[in-house]
Amino acid sequence: MKNNFYPLKSIKFAFASLATFLFLSTAAIAQVPTASVTTDTTCVGTPITLTLDNANGIIQWQSNIGAGWVNETNPGFDSSVYVVMPVQDIDYRAYVVGASTDTTNVLNIHVIIVAPPTNTTVDSTRCGIGPVNLSASGTGQLLWYETPTATEFINQGNTYTPFINGTTTYYVANTDSAGGAGMGSSVVITELNVGSPADMLEIQNVSAAPVDVTGWTVAISGSYSDINNVNTSLQTLSGTMLPGDMMAWSDAGGVGTTWGANMLWNPGNFPTFTGWAIILDDVGEIVDFVPMEWPATNIQGMNATIAGYSITIGTEWVGDGVDHGTLPPGSSLQRMGNSDNNDLSDFMEGIDNGLITNPNIVMPFPGGVCESPRIPVTAYSLAPPAVTTTTSPLAICQTDTVTFSASSVNPDYIYTWDPPTFLNTIIGANVIAVPTNTITYVLLATDTAADCVTSDTFFVDVGIIPSAGTANAPVDTVCVGATTAISVVSSVGNIQWQINDGTGWVDATGLS
Repeated sequence: MKNNFYPLKSIKFAFASLATFLFLSTAAIAQVPTASVTTDTTCVGTPITLTLDNANGIIQWQSNIGAGWVNETNPGFDSSVYVVMPVQDIDYRAYVVGASTDTTNVLNIHVIIVAPPTNTTVDSTRCGIGPVNLSASGTGQLLWYETPTATEFINQGNTYTPFINGTTTYYVANTDSAGGAGMGSSVVITELNVGSPADMLEIQNVSAAPVDVTGWTVAISGSYSDINNVNTSLQTLSGTMLPGDMMAWSDAGGVGTTWGANMLWNPGNFPTFTGWAIILDDVGEIVDFVPMEWPATNIQGMNATIAGYSITIGTEWVGDGVDHGTLPPGSSLQRMGNSDNNDLSDFMEGIDNGLITNPNIVMPFPGGVCESPRIPVTAYSLAPPAVTTTTSPLAICQTDTVTFSASSVNPDYIYTWDPPTFLNTIIGANVIAVPTNTITYVLLATDTAADCVTSDTFFVDVGIIPSAGTANAPVDTVCVGATTAISVVSSVGNIQWQINDGTGWVDATGLS
């Protein structure tokens, strides 16, 4: 009996110990507060959102610009959602005090600060109206605006030649590409052809501004089974892509430039046929990433080394990759819409059209570049010698004539009239017009030697020639107190009936 008893007791004790172990292990598993950010690259002064998950206790966001951690004091510093507007590279973390004290992971935020352009305007003064030549210099592409807060630029480049009607101030900003990283779309992957007639990759600048892509890298996958395998050929970009500019690479026989190594893209389904393409900027930030067929778990687990940078995907793609299935010959996966949603909803199947803008894409996409502060550039218009003008008469009837005259203390003015309609000449200080309808003429007084121009406008009100028409009455003799109807036909202009009882004509009232 003893021999049977001890083993049984031993077994009970083992189960009790196991139960205790499991209980303690469960209690020890605690969710660590985790911080995340909408983007780790931002333009200076642009708000970004910090989010804290799994926080149980009092929250205190902290920041560090290199001199040590300090408590944040702006609104939201003690909330799980904190909006910040950094003006320099900075790290953030959250300090959570509860049952235990936890410090979250550190968020490294890169702030793109763009230096204002150097104002080197030339020929920015002229006499009167006309073109002026403005110029500025900067390290990136320059954008010109009509106002300090305008959302649409009116010119791009180092020079701008506007036509001014008077002294006018414009505003110019220097730009730097923000790449991807949540700053909006600049250069994105727009088309993927998998096998027919050749594997092909197309990228395009879908932003409203030029993008300097010098030092950027385009890479693709190098394996159907290993998501971290990178194709042996990398494309290093240089120069500037203007809005709408495209580049393409393919296997031999396809559009664009030959990639250099087998692109390893073929139609099929996971896990047999997979692929991805990526664009990195000159500091290794993801500008755009598009996977094909890979499930979301594989995409989020990706940790590849590309051009010396360790690349993980994070929010640069959400969900499963684009399903290319078995694309029929002559078709491809094409980007559509007007924004980069970083998921498979961005793509559709369409007719292969490499290096031609996709028919269902709408450009420009928002965002894509960071701007410097805008600096004012003033184009000065000096007052030209005055011109004295006359119009005689100011209002006429059709077939009548009107005379325009111009004179000035400047004897070198040449007078030009526009439009030429109804004029006896378009050049001269005195012209005659016989307009048949109301019209406005413009006079330009130009001194070519002094590069001086002024202008004036002439409005002529032209009335229609009236016609009395023919009056009719059904009877010409009536009894006293009786009524009769009178009428007029073929009249032009306003009608006023008049009565003459033998003492003279007077306007009639009460008649219609």
